[in-house]
Amino acid sequence: MEYRLIEIAINETEGSSMEVERRINACRAQIQSLTMCEKIIKFVHASNDINNLFRQYAAVIFFTLTFNEKKADAVTIKLESADMELVVVIVRSAKEPRLNQYDLERIMSASKAYKSLLAKNSNRITSSMTENIHVRLILDLKLYLRLISQE
Repeated sequence: MEYRLIEIAINETEGSSMEVERRINACRAQIQSLTMCEKIIKFVHASNDINNLFRQYAAVIFFTLTFNEKKADAVTIKLESADMELVVVIVRSAKEPRLNQYDLERIMSASKAYKSLLAKNSNRITSSMTENIHVRLILDLKLYLRLISQE
C-alpha cells in the first residue's frame, strides 16, 4: 500500500513537471525570441544581488531639474517613475546575449503599448488587451518568467 502511494506521488510530480515544460515550450513559441527567453533564464538563475538590482532599476524614479534663466533662484523639479515591467528591464539589459535590432524594437513598442493600456484601464488587464500583439509579448514574457522560476 505504501509503495502505491509513493508511486502515485512520483507520477503526479512528473505529470506536473511535464505540464510546466509543455507550457514553457508553448510560451517560448509565442515569444518568438530565443534571446529574450535566454535572458529570462539567466535572470532566474542569477544571484539574489543581481536580481535585486534589476528589481530596483524597474522601480527607479528619475528627476529632471529645469533652471529658469529669468529668475536665478527658480528651479523646477519634475519627477518621473520609470515604472517598467521587470521583464522589460531584464530583456533590455546590456547583459549578454544582446537583443538584435528587431527584438529591441519589439520590446520597446511592447513596453509603451502595455504601459499606455494599463494607464487607460486603471492598471487592469482585460481580455481584449491580450489581442494586442505588443501587450501579448509582455504578458508572455511575464508568464515565461513565472514558469521558469517554477522549474
